[in-house]
Amino acid sequence: MPNCCIFLPAVPVLAVVGLLALRQISLTNALARTNSARDAYRVAAQQVQFYLQQIIPLINKFDSALSEREDSYLRNAVVKIVAIQLSLSQ
Repeated sequence: MPNCCIFLPAVPVLAVVGLLALRQISLTNALARTNSARDAYRVAAQQVQFYLQQIIPLINKFDSALSEREDSYLRNAVVKIVAIQLSLSQ
């Protein structure tokens, strides 16, 4: 019995195993994309929570302090933001 007769049935088995491996790789890739999107949503939710808990109360305090003052400079001010520069004018 020649050696090629022994290895001949192994070829279709290896092909099937290879196809199953390619399918597993594509499933793993899809899972990685899903996890990446999930992490992005989690980070966005954390940033919104920080904004609501930390920034909004400070803005409210600033607005109430500004309304208590008689000075109208900040009420009538025009704020311009260009690139990383901030300017305040009347």
